[in-house]
Amino acid sequence: MPSELAIRAHWAKRLWAIKGFDSEAEFLERGTCFACGMDGSERAHIVARSVGGSDGCENLHILCGVCHKDSEYLDGERYMAWLVQRSPVDRLMSGAIRCGFNPATMMQLNT
Repeated sequence: MPSELAIRAHWAKRLWAIKGFDSEAEFLERGTCFACGMDGSERAHIVARSVGGSDGCENLHILCGVCHKDSEYLDGERYMAWLVQRSPVDRLMSGAIRCGFNPATMMQLNT
C-alpha cells in the first residue's frame, strides 16, 4: 500500500486548486482529507478492491473517517462529483447526524 505522501503526490496537480488549497505544495504538506479538508489520514479506495480496484496511488485517496464512510457506496464519476462538492460543513453535518442530530427537529423548533 502506498504511503500518504505518495498518494498526495499522485493527486496534487489535479486536486489542489479544486479543493481550495493555496498551492500544490500546501496540498502535499498537509495531513488533510481530500474531500472535506479536515484532518484525515485513512487510505480509501476509489474503486473497491472487491470489484477489481487496485491498491495503486491512482485508485487511492486520503479521507477522514466520516468522508470515508460516506463515500463507501460511490465510485467512478459519482465519487468524483461527490469529492469535488464535499465541504467541511457536509462532513460536520454527516458526523452530527450519525450521533443522533436531526436537522428536521431543529427546523421545527424555528417555525
